[in-house]
Amino acid sequence: MATFFEEDLAPHGYAKHLILKSHIEAWLAIFTQSNYNHLVYIDGFAGAGRYGDGPGKPGSPLVFLSSWKKHRLYKNFPETLVILIEKDDENREKLTAAVEEYQQEERLKIKIFGGDFTSLLEKELDERQLHRQPILAFLDPFGYTQIPMTIIRRLMSYGKTDILINFMTHGLRRGIGISVRNAGLKEKINALFGDTDDRVQKAFLELKHENSRDVTRRLKFLTGSYESALKKKGGANYTIYFAMKGPKNDLIYHLFFATRHLKGQIVMKNSMYRARCSNDEELSFSDRDYFRFEHTNLAVKARKEIWLEAAAKKLKEKYAGQRVSVEEVEHYIWAETIFPFRKSIVTRAEPHRIVNKDGTPCKRKGSAPAGSMITFRSI
Repeated sequence: MATFFEEDLAPHGYAKHLILKSHIEAWLAIFTQSNYNHLVYIDGFAGAGRYGDGPGKPGSPLVFLSSWKKHRLYKNFPETLVILIEKDDENREKLTAAVEEYQQEERLKIKIFGGDFTSLLEKELDERQLHRQPILAFLDPFGYTQIPMTIIRRLMSYGKTDILINFMTHGLRRGIGISVRNAGLKEKINALFGDTDDRVQKAFLELKHENSRDVTRRLKFLTGSYESALKKKGGANYTIYFAMKGPKNDLIYHLFFATRHLKGQIVMKNSMYRARCSNDEELSFSDRDYFRFEHTNLAVKARKEIWLEAAAKKLKEKYAGQRVSVEEVEHYIWAETIFPFRKSIVTRAEPHRIVNKDGTPCKRKGSAPAGSMITFRSI
């Protein structure tokens, strides 16, 4: 991980691209080996392709394209449609130049569009037959009002869709206060959550009225509300989010992931754990903690010990006094907690008994093979 951060941009920006890159590589492998004829990547706010002047550091479009070109299964890839949307004319001109070398790839179909993200993507989805084609969308806007829940629902309706979204939590917190006297902004925030009745905004302001100093509670309310909206109104079956923090450990934004299939959740959670840089139970990356702790193996080991114990505690609480299959335990960890599943979590939960599929006791301590049943101790 340290090699990834050798350049001079803010570490949390690289952490974001590390998560994206890791997921892209696994996504390409999974769907290539599943014999799909087409893949689709959508970058809704593509920018200039690079950061800074001159060669610059690669932005998200080049993270995808370079991952595609350098992948170990490159020769087996099906035709891949890459949709890049960038509203700013100057950025779009730079973007066109940045991706030029990839335009020669016969199996890459790169389409660059200028204009409003939502209307352009709706038009493209109307014109193209993308049903049942795997779609990976990265939506990283500048601001918090540019991704209505309707477009999330549209993308999710295609089935094999993974979406990584930059949810500008900090900016939204301030924006809700402004929306009280700005009807246009209020409408856009409603659209973000798929609402029409100001429900989220009213509840947020009530929390602020109750205790203006408790910012943490209000931020948790926003992330919880958005996660709920992604499932109930966006059509996602699985979601997970990751906090990005600055040099003072101050929250900047959350990366939200949404998908309809468990495999996507598993891949993204593993990707997020590669970039995780925190000593608590939160999925997060902090510029401050990176500079303070990241280069010590002790800190890395300590974080792993902490989350393994925290995951084991979740199991104890969830299944106290119950007898359940190892498959149910694994699904619970992947789908309903922030943790990735590891077999050592079961061992740390100190179950009363584990029996094989045929009813015989598991002889290896901590072993829970496929089909086995686990009896947890009562609390």
